[in-house]
Amino acid sequence: MKWLLHLAGLLCLALAFTGCGGPGPSKVTKQFFTAVEKGDMAELHKCATAETVSTARVFKEKAKGWVHAKGGVVSAEETIIDSKTAVVRVKFKDGATENIDVVKVKGRWKVSIKK
Repeated sequence: MKWLLHLAGLLCLALAFTGCGGPGPSKVTKQFFTAVEKGDMAELHKCATAETVSTARVFKEKAKGWVHAKGGVVSAEETIIDSKTAVVRVKFKDGATENIDVVKVKGRWKVSIKK
């Protein structure tokens, strides 16, 4: 009987540490740049804050061209600052790198680019 309680406890811990809130900061950042490059506003809504989506809407074609000129994302490495904020270092195919802020909004990671 004790082993059953231990098993239940381990399952609860496993659930607590799996990203039930969706993809992590690195994956969300890659999704963001893919959406920008494609001009996919529906996908952008899923992976960016409202302020970022608003800015992207205004600069849609310019942002799309910028990401395209960089050749797309090669890698994204995250540094979690705390449970609600992270910084993702993005490396592009042209060799350039950018640090992107990612925040948790209603339990989901979202790219946050300030104007």
